Amino acid sequence: EFENRSKKDKEDYTEEQFEDWCKDGFKTSNVNYRDYCEDCDISEDSCEPMMNYAYPLHHEPTEEEILRVVKETSLTIIENQDTGDWFLGLCGGGMDLSQSIGYAYLICGYIPDALAFNVSSQYGLNISGKKYFELMNKVIDSLQNSQEAYKNKIKRIKEAVKEAKEKQKQKE
Repeated sequence: EFENRSKKDKEDYTEEQFEDWCKDGFKTSNVNYRDYCEDCDISEDSCEPMMNYAYPLHHEPTEEEILRVVKETSLTIIENQDTGDWFLGLCGGGMDLSQSIGYAYLICGYIPDALAFNVSSQYGLNISGKKYFELMNKVIDSLQNSQEAYKNKIKRIKEAVKEAKEKQKQKE
């Protein structure tokens, strides 16, 4: 909201310019409807981002992914219309939403390694039942893949150091 912007922003932009940017800069509504959609069983304000942070997606999500993210998590999907990049955006805050963020990524097909490391394992924090177990299994998969990648990287570094030491000895 404009009144929450910094003094510098208020000097640089009028309230009208700020509102235009907010409307045009990001696609904040994922589905074409007003107020409440009986087919989707969601209201328009349930899929508007609240927090000023976005989690990048590596693909344009399908309508099914968008609807599932909005209905099953505390996130929405937004598009930066200047760049065409897609992001997950929080529709709430004030607590650990790592499970909800992780599940939104799961719906979109993958869980980034860095996020997987930080997803809370506490049952019922944001996700419970079948979804909790599905999320934890994907987190484990992601961490195991990361573990293998780290082991391989360590091995390559050790080999490079060994080769460098041998070359250095030959020069002496």
